Amino acid sequence: MRQWQGGTDPRPAVIPRWAEDSVGDRFFSAKWVTDAAGAPALADAKLPDPGVLAGDPAHWEAAMSVLFRGVVLDGVPVDDSMVSEILGMLTPVLEEELAQIEEEEEEWGYFEETTGPLARLGGDALTSGAWAILADDPVDAVIPLLEQRMRDALPKAGYGRETDPKIIAETLILAMTSDYGFEEPADVEALKRIGRNTSGNVVLDLIDAEQAQPENALRLGLVILAALADLARTGDESVLP
Repeated sequence: MRQWQGGTDPRPAVIPRWAEDSVGDRFFSAKWVTDAAGAPALADAKLPDPGVLAGDPAHWEAAMSVLFRGVVLDGVPVDDSMVSEILGMLTPVLEEELAQIEEEEEEWGYFEETTGPLARLGGDALTSGAWAILADDPVDAVIPLLEQRMRDALPKAGYGRETDPKIIAETLILAMTSDYGFEEPADVEALKRIGRNTSGNVVLDLIDAEQAQPENALRLGLVILAALADLARTGDESVLP
């Protein structure tokens, strides 16, 4: 983090505080958010050489924290030039991460012990964020709300009909099943009706569902994460009316 700040300590971002066990509390108290608060602001970030970043997992982690801080805590739009530049630098890392998954027959292999961008965004931030939104609410009630939020957010970010808000909403909930149990019969039936498997990683599942190509998958993930963060900015215990 100090290298990304030019050798000095970054000035931490302010994390919003919400009532205990509210949606905002669940979302913004997650470790990936608190880690991101200690990253440099995008406007202050000193980017490493692309070759240095590609070969060093510590830089992958720093890059994702910088992006998380910018998009979630500082309100930087995903089409910001610095966001685009960092995402471009991370593309070779994502391609290597995807290749490793394929070689290990759907297991994480080397990347299981590191912090690749696919794991940080799709397997950590997005699944954690989706859990904060859903919590104990009915799956059948939350999916339409997520779908509407994605329907609002995607066109603003330049996505057209090829990106389906319903598939994204369902993918967010499905990915949670790897780490969070669903015991209510209505929730179990709702998940069965979706009829798709999950890897537990939202971004990977969206690539498999042909909603994103590897070269733009991280960008789509950040758009979704920003929409979740906006929905989570409430002191209520539920996002439902």
